[in-house]
Amino acid sequence: MKGDALPKEDHITRLCGGSHITEAGEPRATAFFLKPKDSGSGLSVNWLEHLGLPSRAAEITEIRRIMAEKFMKGVGSTAILAVLNVGQALSSVREESADNRELAILHEPSPRDPSHSGIHNYTIEEELIAELLAGCVLDIYPAKEE
Repeated sequence: MKGDALPKEDHITRLCGGSHITEAGEPRATAFFLKPKDSGSGLSVNWLEHLGLPSRAAEITEIRRIMAEKFMKGVGSTAILAVLNVGQALSSVREESADNRELAILHEPSPRDPSHSGIHNYTIEEELIAELLAGCVLDIYPAKEE
């Protein structure tokens, strides 16, 4: 339901543009920076298990389809999808931030993007939070079908 917290055992994915990827193909902390337009809405992510598909491969394929449909200019050829575990991301930020920050990862579906969710409770100035989130990436996938 809209506004509900995602289960800690579930996973989210963040679309990371090519300029936010290291030479080794991993997302930089900048991929998790909030943009000024995001300050009230949180960092955009997608909830994989919400899709109800039988495998991670099927989930990634569906996220690729959603992204291709969502962005008029399309997804860049070097973009990646970074997968994080919800509970691990929340714990890492709480344990490693100076103020024991409690992030919220909430379901925020739209008609075109039923798995859309957001990471809340940090601001555009808080680079440490973005660095901690980048450090929680478990897997990466090309954002475009190869």
